[in-house]
Amino acid sequence: MEYYLAEGFNEKGELQPYYQSNIAVANAQLQQAPEFIRGILLNERIQGKILMESGKTELIGIELSKEGIQHVFRGEMDNPTLQITGNEAAVVEILNADAPVDAAVKAINAGSITYGGVSAMDEVKAESNFAITTKLFLVNIASFMSGFLEKVYSTLS
Repeated sequence: MEYYLAEGFNEKGELQPYYQSNIAVANAQLQQAPEFIRGILLNERIQGKILMESGKTELIGIELSKEGIQHVFRGEMDNPTLQITGNEAAVVEILNADAPVDAAVKAINAGSITYGGVSAMDEVKAESNFAITTKLFLVNIASFMSGFLEKVYSTLS
């Protein structure tokens, strides 16, 4: 996992240009969702935390607007509205799964992936909307990351 993070992001924490096309693919899929789901899902500032086996915590920020994913970067997010935390094994399993949504739901049910709002209002929003939006969100993030990993693999070949 650490290799993929190092390969995918430059020294400033910005996503490498080579991987930007994955954002366009994920955004096209997001635009297919019903408007009410996009309204719930989008306009979020997500802080992803990956608890690495080495003991480190890797941070990934994802900024979403009504148009979709605007910015993906490695590092701490200013004023996040949602936090998603997962251990390295669970994240790798989701990224490599043939059915990433099922793997994500399994990881959430097992407690390997947790989520929550940052403020009390964000927490209410996260809890009430999570069942509706989790699958759509995870499909799009998994799609983005799967494309990212495919490009990493092809670069190594």
